[in-house]
Formats: sequence, structure tokens, C-alpha cells
Amino acid sequence: MSVISAINLRYVRAMLDAMDRDLVSLDSADSIDGPGAYLRHVVSGSIDRRYIVYVPSSWRGGSMPVIINMHGGGGRAQTARLQSLMDRSAESHGFIAVYPDGIGGTIYSHRLLHFYPGREYTDFFDKDSIDDVRFARDILDDLASIFGIAGVYATGLSNGSMMAYRLACDMSDILSGVACIAATMLRSNEPQGRIPVLHIHGTNDLNAPYAGGHGLFAAVPIDHVGAEENILKWANHDGCSLTPSVVDRDNATISTYTADDWPGAVRLIKVDGLGHGWPGGTPMLSGLIEGDIHGSIAACDEMLSFFKEYCGMER
Repeated sequence: MSVISAINLRYVRAMLDAMDRDLVSLDSADSIDGPGAYLRHVVSGSIDRRYIVYVPSSWRGGSMPVIINMHGGGGRAQTARLQSLMDRSAESHGFIAVYPDGIGGTIYSHRLLHFYPGREYTDFFDKDSIDDVRFARDILDDLASIFGIAGVYATGLSNGSMMAYRLACDMSDILSGVACIAATMLRSNEPQGRIPVLHIHGTNDLNAPYAGGHGLFAAVPIDHVGAEENILKWANHDGCSLTPSVVDRDNATISTYTADDWPGAVRLIKVDGLGHGWPGGTPMLSGLIEGDIHGSIAACDEMLSFFKEYCGMER
């Protein structure tokens, strides 16, 4: 093994150790009897799949909105939970947070999981049999046996963002809105129904470049669509005016596309200095990759504001 290869392997192991340092394990739960975090299993496509559900303390048996939050490539449910700090928002705003596990392998005892949002991933990993759209529907069926669901929303970072876009394409019959962070829709996907979309992307993203193209540190060699091209495609699909209202706030530029005949919207938040991370969340990777995730906006706050204004989420 060359010296460079040995250094790279040590770096990968150190990065994985750092990502997992604060993750905790949960025991599987056959029932949900009150507020708290639960690990659930569902059989989806003949595969035993896992997800974590966080029930806020305000739940008293009634209906609540559900936000599905999907981890980035190489992460898992607990990674998304720690990285986004969405449990806190669930407590403040009264919704149920759901964190699915992807499927993948193991390296250095770390589980490296992915979602498979389109041909670019299924071909690369030879995972044509994995149907993560069905998995999302099966999660919702499982939740509906326990909770009243007052609207379903999806979000995710990186690989999870691509998966949120896939759900926007294939589950517009169920989803009320999506918020996608640090990765655009795969070229193999096409929008179907009309659905509000929020996209948050940093100008210093090296894994999914803001202008599009191939990421420097990306695990999968994807030719990403640029953030602005991506949002214009959705605005056009949703029948919005292609001349947005634009607001500058700190180091963020917020462009919102609306239509006279539709209460929804398509919004791009361009964040100067942000890399490949969750704004306002927990640092999980090196500063070189994530950039300044606490420089201005908080992704959870932005998506909840968007969901309430344009997607019908209960206030």
C-alpha cells in the first residue's frame, strides 16, 4: 500500500469515527405509547427496513404533521437526527420527525447507508431491486396505524436531498411539500404532480457544486444539475412565473417563484460561504467540506416557515 493510500484510509476512518462520535443506539419498539424516540421496523419489498420516529411532548393522541428527514450518503437515521437537530424543531412546532435508514455496507465497523433515488445510484451500486419510494410509503402506512397524520413533508441532505426530490416526483399524491439541501434532483428523475419545493444550497459546496457538475469529494460520480437550473425546472413545472421575488438577508439570497392560481411556491435559498452541510445543525464533516453552517440561516427554521406559508402545514 502506498503512503498516500494509507493516509487516505486513515483519513476515512477518522472521518467515520468523528461522524459516529455522538450517535446513540435505540432498542426496537413494537408500540408507541407517548412522546420520545422510537426505532421501528417495516418489511418493504421483502426487506426488513428501519426508521426512527420522534414524537414531541405535545402529542396527546391527535393528528400531527409528519416530516421525513433522510440522511446523506454514508450516514444513517441517527446521523440525520443529530446533524439536523430536527427533534428540537419538532418540540417547538409540534410535528412528528421521521428518520429512515438507507441500505448499504460496512467499513471499519461503521454502517455506510445510502438511498437510491434514481438510475445514477441504482446502477453505480447495482441496487436495482431497492425501492425507496415504496419504503417511504410503507413507513407512512406504519405511522398511520398509530397516529393521525395532518400532512406529509420530506427533506434531506445530499443523497437524502436527491431522495426527497424523488419522493416529490413519485409521491405528489401524498406529499404537501419538500425541502432539499445540498443536492439537486437527479437527471434521471422527472416531476409529475404540482408540489411546492424549497431548495437550500451553498456557493462553496464541493460535493454537489452550486453551478453543477461533478463533486470533488463525492462518493458517487454524479453530474449534478446546477441549483438555479434545478429550481427553474421546478418553477416551470409548477406553473410559476419565472421572474422571482428576491430578498437578500445576511449572506443568503432568497428567490421565490409563485403563481396566481396556486397557493404553493418554489424557492431557492443561495447561501454564500456554505459548503456541504446542514445550515444551523451539528458539524459532521471537516470544515473544508461543510464550510460555515452557522453563518446565517437555519435550515429547519427556513423549511418550517416555507411549509407553513406555502404548503398548508398547521401553524
